[in-house]
Amino acid sequence: MSPQLPSFNRGIWADLESWVRDQAELHNTVYVVTGAVFVNSLGTLGSNEVTIPGYFYKALLRFDGTKAKTIGFLLPHVGATGRIEDYVVPVNTLETLTGLDFYPELSNSVENRVESQYALRKWGF
Repeated sequence: MSPQLPSFNRGIWADLESWVRDQAELHNTVYVVTGAVFVNSLGTLGSNEVTIPGYFYKALLRFDGTKAKTIGFLLPHVGATGRIEDYVVPVNTLETLTGLDFYPELSNSVENRVESQYALRKWGF
């Protein structure tokens, strides 16, 4: 759980979450990793001083038969408006920012290929 500004949570983030649900229904199985990036954080909240993230992300993986497809989204907590496809990034970008390996079960050759690119058309944009 991470604090989000109401305008972000009810705006473009809600649009992205709705789109992800649609993808899960369309493709049966979609693996989703969601989190915060603590760059340009917005201060802290409450007596526990919970950091308010500067960015939020989602990384998605699906398979079309045996072919893996990935897409990432990186949204600034403040100022993210417009269309969700304006915030698409390769999953590798998210992994670099977070220091995490989202899909380690993929073979290295597949992981390196699919996480370094995205095809908007293959995701319905």
